[in-house]
Amino acid sequence: MDENEGIYVRNQQTGKVRSVIGQVYMLSSYEELWEKDLPPNVEELIQADIDQSSGIKFSLITGPRDKTRVVSYRIP
Repeated sequence: MDENEGIYVRNQQTGKVRSVIGQVYMLSSYEELWEKDLPPNVEELIQADIDQSSGIKFSLITGPRDKTRVVSYRIP
């Protein structure tokens, strides 16, 4: 993963969810990838992915969002 990328990991024994960012990670036998659900309005904003200052779409997002990937927003 890049330093700005991450995944959500859930411990099946404790139920605790954490994010792992910027490193290669192998799940333990008691861990699983966890899907983070977001409200519909937030999903719309992520899919729109438009630069608010210029109105230019700057991402090449195709298809549905991978819900196991950490959601991040870069402030211009």
